[in-house]
Amino acid sequence: MNERNMTVNISGKQINIAKDNATIVDNLSTLNEENTYKILNILGQIKGEMDKENPKINHLQNCLKRIEQVINITNGIPALTVNLQKLYNIIKCTINL
Repeated sequence: MNERNMTVNISGKQINIAKDNATIVDNLSTLNEENTYKILNILGQIKGEMDKENPKINHLQNCLKRIEQVINITNGIPALTVNLQKLYNIIKCTINL
């Protein structure tokens, strides 16, 4: 299994994160615009870094810190919180490769 084989698609407030054969889909419509922007922004940064042949560890570590912050935002949306935690774990594994 390739830990970096991940696809992130964002369409409006719909997020689709696919890793190998697993897919994470969440709708951000229940969040306010500022929090939605924060989540979409960090997902874009993660995708940009993970798409690189040699992602920079310090950038990924920064992404982990930002995910921790947005997880606090999503406490009222259990599925989104769980899926962000899964993404966090994927990045953590990538860092430890």
